[in-house]
Parts: sequence; structure tokens; C-alpha cells
Amino acid sequence: EAAEREAEQARQARMAAEAAAQALAQERAQMEAEAKSREEARRQAQEEAEAQARAEAEEALRRAQEAAQYEEAEEARLRAEAEARAVAAARGAQPLAFLVQRRKRRMRFDKRWLKPIALGFAALLLIALGIVHLVPFNFYIPTLDRQLSDSLGQHVTMREIRFSAFPAPHLELEGVTIGEPAAVRIAKAQLFPAFSSWFSGEKSMRKVVLESVALSEGSVSVLPIWSRHQAQAAPIYFEHLQVKDAKLAHRVLDLFAFDADMDMHRGHFVKAQMRSSDRRITIDFLPQGDALRIDLSAVHSVLPLDPRLQFDALKVSALARDGTVSASDIEGQLYGGSLTGTAKMAWRNGWDFNADLGLRQVAIEPSMPLFAPDVKISGTLEAKIRLTARAPTLETLFSSPQVQATFRAKNGDFSGIDLVTALQAPSRSGNAAGKTHFNDLSGYLQFAKGYYQYRQIKLQGGAISATGYLAINPERELSGHLLGELRTRATTIRTPFVFGGTLDSPALRAAAAPQRAAPVPAPVEQEQEQQQ
Repeated sequence: EAAEREAEQARQARMAAEAAAQALAQERAQMEAEAKSREEARRQAQEEAEAQARAEAEEALRRAQEAAQYEEAEEARLRAEAEARAVAAARGAQPLAFLVQRRKRRMRFDKRWLKPIALGFAALLLIALGIVHLVPFNFYIPTLDRQLSDSLGQHVTMREIRFSAFPAPHLELEGVTIGEPAAVRIAKAQLFPAFSSWFSGEKSMRKVVLESVALSEGSVSVLPIWSRHQAQAAPIYFEHLQVKDAKLAHRVLDLFAFDADMDMHRGHFVKAQMRSSDRRITIDFLPQGDALRIDLSAVHSVLPLDPRLQFDALKVSALARDGTVSASDIEGQLYGGSLTGTAKMAWRNGWDFNADLGLRQVAIEPSMPLFAPDVKISGTLEAKIRLTARAPTLETLFSSPQVQATFRAKNGDFSGIDLVTALQAPSRSGNAAGKTHFNDLSGYLQFAKGYYQYRQIKLQGGAISATGYLAINPERELSGHLLGELRTRATTIRTPFVFGGTLDSPALRAAAAPQRAAPVPAPVEQEQEQQQ
């Protein structure tokens, strides 16, 4: 057995040595093959380089030979011409000299001068452009003022004109005003005429860029005038208008700073888009038959009108025609809830506004400071609102609107009155302060001329309930009545109250002694609510 083990070990050692020798031989063969391949590639590259060098040398030799042959042929031709002229002169054949064909000598241009000439021309061009950029074109102001005034139907003035060739040849205008008094002030305007317009009386501005535009309140009324004049035979047509950093100063509209793009064709409006500077609000304008389609899209934005509602998202689709704007689709998300509805505004004979809106699951507490900062109330609101307003001017349109709404609030509290304490200890002097919790609060609201009227009020909150009427006058004084009810295991207490005080400090005064009804077995759900 020992001999067999030794033999097996020797056999395994021999096999390992043979495997190692074979691997070494394979590695050596691979290295030799790689070396041979590298040598072959080097040799081939050297041969290609030598062949290319020979070809270049042969090409140079051929060109030199051709040049020598050409020079020899040219010298022979010149000698032949000279001899022919000499023979003709000797024979007195000068009148027939025009029959002698003479080839003009070709002018040979030295390419060494090409680069200096090109550099010199470029330098002259740059110097000329620099001078043009520095020299004002104010002599052209009266002509351009007249052309722009005829094209817009409004008086146009400017302070200075300059020419610029970058990024394309155009005119730069500074201190531009449009209208009297100045309806629009433009800090800087760039006019890019079409190439053919530089040399024709009728000019087409393929692009106009306006920067730092200030729109006055009167500019809204003159915009249609500009459009009508552009649709007629105007001396200047605008194809694309780009507005940067524009702002409208208005007593009613606190409009956001915006940028705009407008496309026109031969004076006819094609499309436009207006964007707020923070890119949160986008308004698209597109002709649709005899109307103008307006699509508004906003995210995380505040309306430019009071009340300044904060929208998480808002989409409005509207059509404008013949002095009216009709919004057929309004969808929004605000204060955790949603808004839907329609609206219409007309300004033929005065200003009229009508809107039908619906609210769902809107949080009351964050939105109340916009309407009544002193009122503290929470919960979620569902409402259907009818809003109407009529006034001779836009400035007074929303000064006295009329509102009709049905509302329902759930799972909230209102501060200022503790209805439970008032029912348990009614007082003719009035119960104030405290807080009342409700599970459900509904009613009907009317608002007109500064008066709020809450009718058919119904409140339900655990063991208490109430019905009544509340009015608030423009001086924020409260009036109205309320019938409260408190249910216990033993009895039911009903107490009539009257409202008093102001919206800042409301009071609930007992109108009569409380009435106690016979005990009524409460349902299981009511018992559980009472226990809670």
C-alpha cells in the first residue's frame, strides 16, 4: 500500500509537471504569435508610409515637370509671336495685324497674399460695425415715429435709435412710449426687419422684442385700436412679438409680472401666450371662428383679485366675443378641496359679472382670514354659490356684489360662543367667549350691499342642536335668533336666544326661560355620542 501511494503521488506529480510544461509552452506560443503579429503590423505600416512617401515624391516630381513644360511652351509661344510680329513688320503687313491671334497671358495669383487680405477685410468690417454701433441713428427717429404711429393708430415716440448687427441686423430703440398720455412705456425695443424690408417702403418686422414694459390702466382700452390698424394697410407689419418683464398698473387688477409671445400674419392675430415671471401661471390665446379662446392654467398661485385665494391648481377655459367673456369650464384645487363652476363677464352697457361655483371639502380655517380675519372657525365646507355684480366701471364692479349660497360645514368649531354653556346656564345679559363644536352646520346665505343674512341655520353637534337666523350689518353688528336644544339622559332642554354684540365679540342672550321636555329614550348611537 505504501508503494502504491508513492507510485500514485509520483504519477500525480508527473501529471502536474506535464500540465505546467504544457501551459508554459502555450503561453510561450501565444507570446511569440503576438510578437509576430506586432512585427507584421509594424512592417505593414512602414511599407504604407514608404509607399505614401514615394507617391508624394512622384506627385511633386510630376508637378515640377508639368510646370517646366508649361514654362518652356510659354517661352516658345512668346518667341513665335515675336518672330511673327517681326516678319509682319518687315513685310509691311501692319494693317492685317488684327488677324494675328494673340493669347493673353494668364494672371497667376500668389496664394500667400490670401490670408493677409482676408484678415484686413475682416478688420475693416469689424471697425465699420463698431462705428455703426457707436453712432446713434437719431436722424431716423421722425420717420420711424410716423410709420409706427400709422401702424398702431396711437402716437409713438422714442428717445434714441441704434443699429446692431448681432445676432442679426436690427434696430434698438430706447425710451419708447405709445399713446397719449403714455399708455405703454418700453425701456428697450429690438426690431428685426425681414431682409427685403430694409429696401422697401412697406416693412415687415419678423421679430420684435420688448423689454421692461410698463402698461398703464388705459392700455387695456387701446389694444383693440392697435389690432384694427394692423389688419389694415399699415406701413409696418409685425410677425412675432416677444415681451419680457411686463407689468400692468391697475387699480383693480393686481396683475403679476409676465412675459408674452404673440404671432401675427399680415396684421391678423394668429396666437399668443402669456406667462407669469415665476412660470406658475400660463394663459393661451387662440382665434376660434369669430371668437377668441382663452385657456388659463395655474399652479400654486394667488388670484390677482380680492379675495386673494391661494390655488394649488386652477384651469379655466373661456371664449371672448362681442364684449363678453364666457368661462364654460372652471376647475381648481384650493385649501385641500376642489372648485368647479362657470362664469360670464360682459361690458357692453356697463360691466356685468355672473358666476355659479361649487365647493367641496374646502378647509375653512386657512381661508377665513380672507373674508373675516376676526372670525375663528374650522371644519370642511361644501357650498353652491351664485355670484352676481353690476357696475358702470370695472373699478367698482366688485365693490358691492350679490351672493346667494347654500352651505354645509362638517366637523368643526367656531369661537366666540359656547352654546353648551349657554344652554346649561342661559343669561339675559348674554353668554360670550368659549367655543362650540359641531358635526354638521348648514344654511342659506344672502349677501348684498354689505349685509349678510344666514337663513335656515341648522347645527348638530353631539348632544346639542340649534336652528335659527343670523344677520350682520355693514357695521359688523349681529342680530337674529336661535333656538338651541340640549339632550340628556333625563330630559331635553330647549332655549330661545337672540344674537347681539359684534362680529368681534358676539353675544347670545336668552330670550325666555328654558323649556324642559319629557324624557325620551335615546337611540343607541345618541347614547354613545352623549357618553363620548
